[in-house]
Amino acid sequence: MKKCYECNGYLRPITKKINGIKYQAMTCGKCKRSYVGIEQIDEIGEQLQAKRLKEEYIKKPIKIGHSLGMTFPKAIVEVFELEKAKIKIYPDVKNKKIELLIS
Repeated sequence: MKKCYECNGYLRPITKKINGIKYQAMTCGKCKRSYVGIEQIDEIGEQLQAKRLKEEYIKKPIKIGHSLGMTFPKAIVEVFELEKAKIKIYPDVKNKKIELLIS
């Protein structure tokens, strides 16, 4: 078993919750201090970003000269860093879809 960094008590695994997202942590039985690993922090961050985004956005294209354009919600722009991104467009005529690849 791992020991606490503060009091040398023994750590035990627990499940905690933040903003409705469950994650694994280790807590000391003696001083009640909790520890979270880097992997869990990364996973929590990804889940919080995904939770921030809606499942579906309904948008109408806007006319720009002889072309059509589209606006993106602020949350999507921030999560995918669209202001700095290159966007590749893959039209799928058969399935009436347009796929965007962000790099």
